[in-house]
Amino acid sequence: MIKTKRIFIPIYGEELFLILGGDLEKVRKYVKKHISDDIEDDSYVPTLENVSEGGIDGACFIYDDNTAFIWMQEIDTRSERVSVLAHECLHITFRILTRRGIEHSRESEEAYTYLFQFIFQSSVEWFVNQK
Repeated sequence: MIKTKRIFIPIYGEELFLILGGDLEKVRKYVKKHISDDIEDDSYVPTLENVSEGGIDGACFIYDDNTAFIWMQEIDTRSERVSVLAHECLHITFRILTRRGIEHSRESEEAYTYLFQFIFQSSVEWFVNQK
């Protein structure tokens, strides 16, 4: 069984879906249900088809239609799980902003940190409250 939550990022018009649990096949079905058939995986992160289950605690998938997904097999408050979540949130942050032409630099640093903070805080609040 998987649990899911949709987070809308209004300033950038992005939809982020959080996915907890399930095997990779269930996650693939969920993701494919929420993207249109003509959308391709964005090559910035691993594609849904080339992520294997072996040794992966989490992954993110980003699509050209302003839709992104973060999948965590499990989550708790142990630092290694939270650090994996932070890692995936940072992938999403970089992709959202670079897609809009905002390259990471000293001048754009606050845009990156505020977006990361929003994505990470929203994700942590939901993931750690799932039992």
